[in-house]
Amino acid sequence: MLRVTRLRLASADIIDARVEIAPMPDNPAAPSCRLSLVTASAILPLTIGYEPDHARYSAIRDVVLEAVFGDGQKPAAPDPARMPVKEGRIVDAVAMLRTRDGLDASTNCATHLTPDLSFRSPGSPTSGALS
Repeated sequence: MLRVTRLRLASADIIDARVEIAPMPDNPAAPSCRLSLVTASAILPLTIGYEPDHARYSAIRDVVLEAVFGDGQKPAAPDPARMPVKEGRIVDAVAMLRTRDGLDASTNCATHLTPDLSFRSPGSPTSGALS
């Protein structure tokens, strides 16, 4: 089944471009990505599918933001491990932390998450971390 949706947006309606990340079914540690435009009311994916190339999608995001915002202030790129946490996908976030930070199965990945499930940077104090 193929579904095509067309929508017109003014540049002023776009507040961010986001590289959405999802785990690959055959390799959860390798993130797959797609680009979405963010408006005040919705996140609009530009494709249905995901591809395993975060660097490529980050570069595309930069080009889109340059086209939309020009010389104005552009939104900062979020940390890829934070996005799954905000969406309630803790297992995906832990898989990404394990890959990115070189953690193994014996490492308590939960020490990288704060009690409110936000991401703690590697090397920061772990007091109050989930256990």
